[in-house]
Amino acid sequence: LPPSFCSYGVSRSVVRVSPSTIAKMATTMQPPDPKKFLWERNSKTIKIPKPPTLIQWNSVIDYGWMDSIYENIPKDVEAAERKEAIIKEKDRAATHKSVAHQADVAMRKCLGPRVKRLQDHFKDKKASDVKSRVKEAAKEMGEIRKGLLTRIRASKDEVSQLESVAKIVDKVLVEYERIIDELVNKLMR
Repeated sequence: LPPSFCSYGVSRSVVRVSPSTIAKMATTMQPPDPKKFLWERNSKTIKIPKPPTLIQWNSVIDYGWMDSIYENIPKDVEAAERKEAIIKEKDRAATHKSVAHQADVAMRKCLGPRVKRLQDHFKDKKASDVKSRVKEAAKEMGEIRKGLLTRIRASKDEVSQLESVAKIVDKVLVEYERIIDELVNKLMR
């Protein structure tokens, strides 16, 4: 579509779009690809030799077809979306039960404050030296995290009968915090 037509359409709309965005969109428009996006099977491509003027445009568009798009969504598209939602929910439930995943999330949350503490401690030093020291410390803390996760995965007891996921994660987290706090304190001396 010519940018002038897009600008005209947007000028009548409630939503405002900058002329540069309209120009960019006009150059990157592509025909629908139902293989890539199932919902694009509802799209209709109008083949015309040259873009119509604004006045001619109303005769090109089949407004009746456009109004019926949402009424005629194929059932298999809805079924595919429901199936995807079910799979995502199963994945969420599995990660919620996974000791390794929960421990990984908890340990990652510990890293930020420790790195910030190191940055604050070294802020009066030479900038490049601080960056390299903090970067090395963060890398070492990451390696420690990976080692603990490997140990958890090797133990094969995701959740024992006696302990909940939260209790196991708490134990791992306490050990991780102890180790990285020792590392941070050692670097700050």
